[in-house]
Amino acid sequence: MRQDDPSMRRKSQWHNPNRGSNRDFNEHGKTRKEQRRHYLVNLVAGVIRDEFNHNLDEDVKNLSGGG
Repeated sequence: MRQDDPSMRRKSQWHNPNRGSNRDFNEHGKTRKEQRRHYLVNLVAGVIRDEFNHNLDEDVKNLSGGG
C-alpha cells in the first residue's frame, strides 16, 4: 500500500500522538495533558502546604502560651 493512499493517511493521522487537543500548547509550551497533571500536582501540594502551615501556626500558638 502506498503512503499517499487515503486510508493509510487517515490511519497515520489517527496514530499520530500530536493530533487533536494535545497539540494545543499553552503559553508555557506544555500540552493540555501536562497542564492537567501539573494542575493536580499543584492542587495537592497546595493543600498539603496549607495544612502544614496551619499546623505550624497551631504549634507556635501552643509554644507561646496560647493564642
